[in-house]
Amino acid sequence: MSPNFNINKRSGYTGVPLIFRLFLFFGFIVIALVFVYYTQNVVGQLKANSLRMVNLSIKLLQVELSQETSGEATGVIFDEIIAPTEIPIIITDRNNNPLFFRNIQGLDTNVVTDENREKLVDRIGVMNEKYGRFPIKHIDQETGTETIINYFYYGDPQLIQQLQAMPFIEIGIVAAFLLLGYIGYRNIKRSEQHFIWVGMAKETAHQLGTPISSLMGWLEILNIWYDEEKKAGVDEDELNQIEDVAQQMTRDIERLQKIANRFSQIGSRPALKKADLNQIIEDVVEYFRERLPYQGKGITINFNPDKIDSVRINSELIGWVIENLIKNSLEACDPMTGRITISTAMSQDKKMVTAEFSDNGKGIPAGGHKKIFHPGFTSKKRGWGLGLSLAKRIIEEYHDGHIGVKSSIPNKETVIQFFLPAEKNGSEEDQTG
Repeated sequence: MSPNFNINKRSGYTGVPLIFRLFLFFGFIVIALVFVYYTQNVVGQLKANSLRMVNLSIKLLQVELSQETSGEATGVIFDEIIAPTEIPIIITDRNNNPLFFRNIQGLDTNVVTDENREKLVDRIGVMNEKYGRFPIKHIDQETGTETIINYFYYGDPQLIQQLQAMPFIEIGIVAAFLLLGYIGYRNIKRSEQHFIWVGMAKETAHQLGTPISSLMGWLEILNIWYDEEKKAGVDEDELNQIEDVAQQMTRDIERLQKIANRFSQIGSRPALKKADLNQIIEDVVEYFRERLPYQGKGITINFNPDKIDSVRINSELIGWVIENLIKNSLEACDPMTGRITISTAMSQDKKMVTAEFSDNGKGIPAGGHKKIFHPGFTSKKRGWGLGLSLAKRIIEEYHDGHIGVKSSIPNKETVIQFFLPAEKNGSEEDQTG
């Protein structure tokens, strides 16, 4: 399963343009930086205003203490200057025991009590770590001696805390819109691709139908002519050759009819029936063995079936997947020494049946492990890039399975595997999904 993939080669795959993805990425970065810069600038100004207000409050308190006035001035400073600013402040004594506080979130009262003292002490630690403490001094009017009476602690108002979180909220909202836009864009593209592939498949089935019917008619005429010539005593060897040709033509026409039926089922939910995956693989392998390009040693196809549960599948479509995988391996392998090995097994949890296709072909670069399943991706000059894309659609969308590249070492071993749900014992009725 390793065609000569070169990711740098021109291919039919058209995903989301790189320029568009770069535009989205760098646009998001620029928007985020603008939000952060502007918000941090506003926060910086508010913090500067808070510091000025704190310094003013400390000076007023020091004046009030120096003049040995009554405590009324302190109440005015707290209630008329500090409280309206919503700046959380705590004043302690020289031993850091809280005495006064305002605007402390989570405390309804402005009075220090035994119940809220522990919380105030915790907040003092946070405030001190962030902004430090500011001493409130008593200045003796006669001697000019300064004595520390209290310590003043403050924190950020709730508005600043909200503004600090705002850039992340805004960035999250913008990211969500960009993500939704990208998902919407991708879904639209997928929907368009779906309709294109379905339309092509239906049209291919329709176009194949007419010549197949015509060939079947000519084959019937050939069989009638053969019967007439046989009765007329024509040379038996010549008739046997004609009979062999007619049989081969019949097989190939039946195969063409099967291909047309497969294409006609793309886009609609196919009927699923309980089937033996080993038998389906064996039939496809035998078909390819009869047509192997024997040159020198030649390509070998080995099938190592294990005991597996039945699966509920559409046999024609799964057979198509197997054909595509084998065909890609044949194209990748050297016609003299190519080796293809197919094996089946149960998954460890016994819930899935797995089939592995390995070859010693040219391999798949690491960057192409997912791209090879994209619609239109191909490294072949005349390829449509439909085979593996349809295989993925058949396995994952129609059968709830999974297909992917397990490993790839160029010219040594490339392994592609798919998983199908194992059929539970019970009802064997067909389902059309």
